[in-house]
Amino acid sequence: MHCPLQLRDQVLRPRSLELILQSDRIACRHSQKMSKIQFRNFRKAVPDSTTARYQYGPLPDNYIRLLKLLPCREKDSLTTIECELRSTRLDEARVFSALSYAWGNDRQKESLIVKSSSFLSGWSSSSISITPTLFAALKRLRHPTSVVWLWVDQVCINQRDAEERSTQVKMMRAIYEKAERTIVWLGYADADTEVLISIIDELKKNMPPPQSDQDVQQEPSHLRVRDRDLLRTILQGETGPTGITWTRREVLIRFLGRDWFRRAWVYQEAVVATKVEVVWGRLRVSLDLVAALVLSAYSFFKSEEGGKWYKQLKETKGFGPLRSIWFDRQEDRGALDFLGILWRARKYLLATDHRDMVYSFLGFHDFRPELQIRPDYTVSLADPKYACSVEDSFIILARSAIASSGTLRILTCIAPTRHSVYKLPSWVPNWAERRFTCGSPIVLPGMTNAFDASQGKQHDFVTSNPRHMIVKGHIIAHIRSLMEHKINNCYSHSRVSDAIGLNQLVSEVLYKSELLKTEMPSRSQPDILPYTDKTELGKILLRVILADGAFSAEQPIGASMLDELLRVYQHVSSLSEVKGVREHELYQYLRQNASVAHGKAVFLTDRMELGLGYANLRCGDIICLLHGSNTPCILRRSPKMTSGCYKFLGQCYLDGWMYGRNECQKEEVATAFTLV
Repeated sequence: MHCPLQLRDQVLRPRSLELILQSDRIACRHSQKMSKIQFRNFRKAVPDSTTARYQYGPLPDNYIRLLKLLPCREKDSLTTIECELRSTRLDEARVFSALSYAWGNDRQKESLIVKSSSFLSGWSSSSISITPTLFAALKRLRHPTSVVWLWVDQVCINQRDAEERSTQVKMMRAIYEKAERTIVWLGYADADTEVLISIIDELKKNMPPPQSDQDVQQEPSHLRVRDRDLLRTILQGETGPTGITWTRREVLIRFLGRDWFRRAWVYQEAVVATKVEVVWGRLRVSLDLVAALVLSAYSFFKSEEGGKWYKQLKETKGFGPLRSIWFDRQEDRGALDFLGILWRARKYLLATDHRDMVYSFLGFHDFRPELQIRPDYTVSLADPKYACSVEDSFIILARSAIASSGTLRILTCIAPTRHSVYKLPSWVPNWAERRFTCGSPIVLPGMTNAFDASQGKQHDFVTSNPRHMIVKGHIIAHIRSLMEHKINNCYSHSRVSDAIGLNQLVSEVLYKSELLKTEMPSRSQPDILPYTDKTELGKILLRVILADGAFSAEQPIGASMLDELLRVYQHVSSLSEVKGVREHELYQYLRQNASVAHGKAVFLTDRMELGLGYANLRCGDIICLLHGSNTPCILRRSPKMTSGCYKFLGQCYLDGWMYGRNECQKEEVATAFTLV
């Protein structure tokens, strides 16, 4: 029988690579001819406390290791797990499953026994230290009589070799795509596991029959879960919540609180996989089915019981990641937006090594080949230079994104945050910091919008200092007055009017515009007179607060729709007062799009134009149209740097400028700004 050559890691001995390969060929043939007695003796070999630590050998290019999980033996089955490690080209790898799990406490260690063989020394045992979480997963996944082939990062990558880690991390997407399935390990069973099993069983039992051949081919339908009567039966009861339905809800909340949902790596591991199977104790179920149950419940309970349980569900640490994974699994993998993925990860996911907030998503980037980023783990977390290494990885990503796209889209990811240990240039997003102080950006990364303030002009990437970015553009205004009125989150208030406070804002703008007019010399006063008509000003301010529909696909907001929105705002106090489908659509549009104004300030410019920007702005800040940015940008002169250096504060909404204007757009009069 032909045995293909497979490079395998060995217990390190002072032999040449040629001799290793030669002995492996012989051992491979020899192992196939082992008698039953020899095989039993091999399986009975129990390592003692002096078992040597497993020594990894080098991996050739495009090779990975696979873990061959050996069947459990009755003796020591609870304390010993045995395996072999085999090296193979990724494109020639046999059928295997990839494991996705939370590492857990890496200070506590269990031993994984690795069996190795060579012609010279026969079978030998060595060990690899693994976390208790992984030990439990392998114990659950091994088969009583058959081998199980797995790819597990903690074992299949030499964690002590920074160079190998860097190389293998670049292959992670390809590994999970190649795998037959991704197995998500959530831990040992507990009382919650049994409740979730009962929910899944009832769901499958009462699932409507498939309506098409496509439905038959799918996993137990993730879309048909949206049957409202079925959801009511499972989670609400026929006449209202009962003890059973409350227990089921609490279990779903705790389920979404498990550590797996917050790992940065789980996004890629789940999104690119052909199939994803959740294993929790004796529960084995499709992740798509569980995700659809959660998202359908979220949609159903928006309008039930005053939205109280819906808010609880949304606030769990696992809801955001699960929703992103589920929707992105439905999309064409090649069409996923890299910056959009990074932004959502920044909001929801965590990584012990902050460089992984970039590295774990590199499988989705679309940079030019010469600008692709190579992960670098040569500086350890304990090294004093670690912070500099994190900063370098974030700067390299920003520079590569700008140079590759010819745009400044990376600036959509800049949002004010609390103080951070990392000292980054103002134009570089801090992917390790999620404590935002001024809400979301004007344009959410990854969302399509119609804004084109720079009228399609591309950014010309020219810079020598890696911490500086030279951009070109035009100064169009300065901030002259900031409104003190604060706009709250519409989803935290039962009445949209209470959250926005449009009437109070109209009064403040009228007052401050009159003040500005009196303060400005007559020759400097703009042609546009200060606002006097409260109704028209209310419409303009509503458009500003909604950033002209930046959080929706409907841009710009037409005049008739703006009239409708203002009417709904003035006459519909809460969702319970909504009448008709159209009124409901408009009310929800207000709630969704007004979220962009949360944590921001309305401002007046020296041209008496209204805008919306982060609340950390100051009077005197500069508003520019920068080539490569689809929205106006706000800069502040850097007092500690030489002339021409500016801090980037964020993008903004400036009424009348979002779709481009011909003023000051000539290339020959463009100004160069050095962002620091």
